Amino acid sequence: MKHLAYITILFASSVLCGCNDFLDVVPPSNIPPEEYFADESQLQAFTMPMYNSLGQFTDYGYNDNYTDNQVDRNYNNIYTTDLYRVPEWSNMDFTWIYDTNFFFNYVIPKWKAGAIMGDESNIRHYIGEMYFFRAWFYFGQMKQFGDFPIITTLPTDDKDDLIAASERVPMPDVARFIVSDLDSAILMMKATPISKNRLYSKTAQLLKSRVCLYMGTWLKYFAGTPFVPGNEEWPGKDRHPDWQFKAGTIEDEINWFLDEAIEAAAAVAEGTTLTPNSGIIPQNASEHNDYLEMYGAKDLSQYDDILLYKAFSESLGITNANAQHAAGGNAGLGITRSLVDAYLMADGRPRYASSSDCPYMGDNSIADVITNRDNRMYLFVKQPGQLNGYVNESEGENEGNKVEPIPAIDITTWGKSYSTGYACRKGWTPDMHQWRLNNSETGFPVFRVVEAYLNYMEAYYERYGNLDSKATDFWQQIRRRAKVSDDIQTTISLTDMQIESEQDLGAWSAGRIIDPTLFNIRRERRIELMLEGFRKDDLYRWRSLDQLKSHPYKVQGIKLWNSDMTSWYNDLDYTSASPNVSAPDDGDYLLPLEIVKANNPIVTQGGLVWNMAHYLTPLGADEFRKTSYQASGFTDSPLYQNPYWGRRANYPAEY
Repeated sequence: MKHLAYITILFASSVLCGCNDFLDVVPPSNIPPEEYFADESQLQAFTMPMYNSLGQFTDYGYNDNYTDNQVDRNYNNIYTTDLYRVPEWSNMDFTWIYDTNFFFNYVIPKWKAGAIMGDESNIRHYIGEMYFFRAWFYFGQMKQFGDFPIITTLPTDDKDDLIAASERVPMPDVARFIVSDLDSAILMMKATPISKNRLYSKTAQLLKSRVCLYMGTWLKYFAGTPFVPGNEEWPGKDRHPDWQFKAGTIEDEINWFLDEAIEAAAAVAEGTTLTPNSGIIPQNASEHNDYLEMYGAKDLSQYDDILLYKAFSESLGITNANAQHAAGGNAGLGITRSLVDAYLMADGRPRYASSSDCPYMGDNSIADVITNRDNRMYLFVKQPGQLNGYVNESEGENEGNKVEPIPAIDITTWGKSYSTGYACRKGWTPDMHQWRLNNSETGFPVFRVVEAYLNYMEAYYERYGNLDSKATDFWQQIRRRAKVSDDIQTTISLTDMQIESEQDLGAWSAGRIIDPTLFNIRRERRIELMLEGFRKDDLYRWRSLDQLKSHPYKVQGIKLWNSDMTSWYNDLDYTSASPNVSAPDDGDYLLPLEIVKANNPIVTQGGLVWNMAHYLTPLGADEFRKTSYQASGFTDSPLYQNPYWGRRANYPAEY
């Protein structure tokens, strides 16, 4: 944990500095905080840098890296038996939380005293934005660490106060604190957006549905383990011996969170429309597909799906790399065979139960695997020969491919290499001016309406074990936009969970295969939100990785050997000390994480493995030193380590 004394800083050196969004308006450094926040413009200026925290890190485009959706060619230590270890230094982060509490410390008293000049609705809105951001920052820390200190005041530099403030609060109570902040944000922010670059009440409702769905499903699937408070195995039992769920029992607590998720998701989804899908990939300036283009347009405010997006500006030097990666090799990140196999046929059947009217053509080529499938696969999984660029063709050097090439699995150049052979088109624009190195102005969606549809569907089914008419309607709307049959029951009845569980990690919870209806709800979420940064969180809250402890998971790409794609390449190397593909003896499918065998734990393990401890991040060893009066041992620290982790740095998990 960052020593809280380190962040009791002067206003002039606040963490507002260092932000690089064109919304930044840094307050004058010579004004003391007691005199600042005198009018609404100063409140607005303080909130603006917070927007940098929203959305994915766009220098790497759309990604779900290190999941069964997408990988590069480098293994992650978290999927090894003993290479993911307790860090030496602090990893809990209070920086942004401090800024929000700084704001509240000075603004709330002034607001209550009527000492802030400006439009009252604007003042309330900016205060509401800050409640949203404190919830956002706490949600990020809660997902990472579980139990977490709740701090709402400005700490002093007194060690006793700092140690007292370090007390970890049980995870469900942290989630309820987040919900409380979001309720304040919903109440105070405007009901209609100022612009789609700024928050408003519906974005807070959407985040509330996300938080409550996360907590409700986490409690459901981790019940009875050390990851849920209130039992003898929980590491916090000695610090909180009398702790109880606010709702009474864990079942009631789960239901409370799921009910809140249902209500919040409905408030966002009802009465909305989804951005229409024409079904085509535009190949000239007269063709358009709003659904595809909304991921790579400069102005996303025109699209129904978008609640909030990040805007960029070349003239202000604020750009990203999304477009270049969408027109190239996705920054070396590749879509997995698992994700490709998850797409349904256009008639709603799983690929292995396809009909003669809409047959599965196999995966001997990328064109074959896409034929007759869910239209989202055609739109977002690139295939050779498709035209990527036709605007500003004379732009000169850029990082994309005007025509989609044979996937470059045989090269290692960063940004050019296709790690799995499958590549994604999300973030695409035909404007080749936007493909220049790290110099795109295309926008990035942060919150989409369709997430509320998906959150409602899942929360309702987890709560009640069935789907109401609203959940069914939301699901059918998503399927119709994807140009997939909306006969959901046919899909469910033809789903073979044994087949699905072989590659789709979302088919599992707590080491057991789930039922077909829940799986198909998860499948819809996986496909619709592909590479938008949700998959890791989903797999964690579903507890979908337990089985990897005894059944290693092999990440696969295209069918390289014994397929039409074998003939695409002349220089495939699997015998040298620096091979570029996996060997035929390892199977027909490219194994991107097992190409280099020497000193590769993934090869030694037989694939990805999992330790239960890895569902939460371990606290750094110095967290205990900083919150102790002892020279060693640090047994007086109020902090406790996460389940199955020790306190010594550089040691792996126990289980």
